[in-house]
Amino acid sequence: MTRFQNLLRWAPLGLVSAIACSSATAGALDDIHARGRLIVGVKTDYRPLGFLDENGRNAGVEVELARFIAGNVLGDSSKVEFVPVVFKNRVDYLLSGKIDLILATMVTTPERLKIVDASIPYLRPGGGTLLAPKAGPVTSWETTRGHNICGIEASYFNPTLISRFGAKVTEYPDADQAYQALADGKCTGFAFDEILLRMKIRDPQWSAFAIVGEPLQMNGFQIGLRKGDEAFRATLDTLILEAQAEGKMVQWEAKYGMDIDPWSLEQVQVATKKLAGD
Repeated sequence: MTRFQNLLRWAPLGLVSAIACSSATAGALDDIHARGRLIVGVKTDYRPLGFLDENGRNAGVEVELARFIAGNVLGDSSKVEFVPVVFKNRVDYLLSGKIDLILATMVTTPERLKIVDASIPYLRPGGGTLLAPKAGPVTSWETTRGHNICGIEASYFNPTLISRFGAKVTEYPDADQAYQALADGKCTGFAFDEILLRMKIRDPQWSAFAIVGEPLQMNGFQIGLRKGDEAFRATLDTLILEAQAEGKMVQWEAKYGMDIDPWSLEQVQVATKKLAGD
């Protein structure tokens, strides 16, 4: 019996009812069990959340969570297939059935929730912020007006940069290309997740750059799934709570060199209480 199966023995009745749907409505769970593996869309350029290690294998906090989900749903954490995704294609891959879920730094917006469903948050991002040359003209969000800023295609930050701050945004398919464009002087800043940018400036090669501006607040990172699959969403929510309650999210953050977020520490107790029905 897996930890997840054992948890269901003591879970609140409403939660069990949501998960124990008939085969006609179970959706993704039926597909996953039938093929014997979970297919997850992940990032490969988002160290420390989703990236390829020195051996070309998927690694990162979100990859660990995907394996945790597979281990509990299928009884074997190795029964997971990783499909590389980027901002621009991850929802299309989900809706077309190419992947079972998105575990790739997804932040929900009202527009996005019209086409996909989302789990509870598993990690709180620091918010969107800017990486810019220390000697450059961009020193805050306000000073981006009229300047060309690197962004990621379909990123949550781009509309805000344009409409609120009057910046010009050049979009790139992935973070590596955006970093290179910034280093080559093709843009005067790069708008990206604070977590990732703080990891980047630890590299001595980026000593001439700094994070500028206060982080723009965002919702937490959530797992994306196809709409209407309540059994799958209930399962994912429960497994996120279990990973948080067991301190695994904190362990994975530490493993990949992240500064431990106080929110993740708080979630150990919060998730424990929720699982107990408090």
